[in-house]
Amino acid sequence: MPGQPKARKKDSLLLLGLYVLIFCLLLSPFFPLAFYLLPFPLFLLVITNQLIYAILITVVFGGVALFSNALVIVFILLLAFAVALGMGSVYRKENSTGIDAVLTGLIVTFVTTMLFMVAAYWYLPAFQEFFTLWEKEIANTRLYLEQMGFSDLDPSVFRLNLFLPLFLFLTLTPLPLITHWLGGKWLEKRSFLVKKLPPFKNWRLPKVFFHFYLAFMLVYFFTIVMDSHSLDNYLGILYILHVLFVIQGISLITFLLDVWQKTKGWLLLVFFVVITPMVTLIQLAGVLDTGFKIREWIVKLKGEK
Repeated sequence: MPGQPKARKKDSLLLLGLYVLIFCLLLSPFFPLAFYLLPFPLFLLVITNQLIYAILITVVFGGVALFSNALVIVFILLLAFAVALGMGSVYRKENSTGIDAVLTGLIVTFVTTMLFMVAAYWYLPAFQEFFTLWEKEIANTRLYLEQMGFSDLDPSVFRLNLFLPLFLFLTLTPLPLITHWLGGKWLEKRSFLVKKLPPFKNWRLPKVFFHFYLAFMLVYFFTIVMDSHSLDNYLGILYILHVLFVIQGISLITFLLDVWQKTKGWLLLVFFVVITPMVTLIQLAGVLDTGFKIREWIVKLKGEK
């Protein structure tokens, strides 16, 4: 860390104090906020080569939570440490980028969460009961919608194993993004080299998402023709892809507004479309933008005029 040893020690104490404060917020109504903030101080400790502090404070507060039988808190502490360790280790490498750090955080977040859920499902009866209650609530939601006038709702679609992947995706994805953003703000004020994410208008999904989506859809339609339900339990993956392609489509629209030098106010109309059935058009734009070099073609055509 640039600066005097005293400044480094001061920042270390500040980060440790911040961790304690966020831990206390976990025990308050501000639990959701604390959940997303907890990896932030650990992330900075890892980046500044103070991993031992991150380990010690996680062990101490994890031990307190475990002694109090607060297993959910234990999981959150371990998840925060795992995310901070993965992102911080990648961030410290000279040839890494902000995208590398965030992708590492996403992978660590989902793998850690899935491992915990599998272990909890098999070894904690209360967790199984929670899943059972959740499934009943999803079934009740379908009944409520039918009473509101939404008829012909397929009961097979209202299942936990379809909604859970999307729920986890929407809930956990902000975790590494917030950690990276807050960490960048802190490092920037202390004259560190900040590895920023590219502007949203330049955001692009890897082309492998396009190929996977096509393959999945072809196999899924084949199973429908064969009157098979072998892929029904994996449709949650398709829901996640749809969300990603909608985001990609909005990124493409932002790019077009920039190329054509239009006001960003048009995005208000886009966000209105997102909550209507017309969102399929934005999703299709995202699919095409992922699979083909649409942006390059647009820039080339604009340059020829």
